[in-house]
Amino acid sequence: MYCNASSLSYLFRGFTSLELGMKTILLNELIIYLVLFALLSLGIHNDLLHTPLDRIALMQEHNAYLHPFIYTTVVYLVFGVIRLSIIGVKRFKLR
Repeated sequence: MYCNASSLSYLFRGFTSLELGMKTILLNELIIYLVLFALLSLGIHNDLLHTPLDRIALMQEHNAYLHPFIYTTVVYLVFGVIRLSIIGVKRFKLR
């Protein structure tokens, strides 16, 4: 699921290796965010698979456009803190 620099080289021609590494990291984080968004949407709204047009009509009727992004961002930040904590513990143990 993660992208590496060699598989993305055709997208980022002319960038330095540092810029390419940062773009790869950002692309990976975007993929994680979008997958999390899809999983949370399907988990919260089970009817999305059966009647997606009805769900979209309800969303337009109630003007509820931002709450999926807010929920996803909160869960993404919680997972981010957990991921950073795990990385910190691993680095501390290596000392």
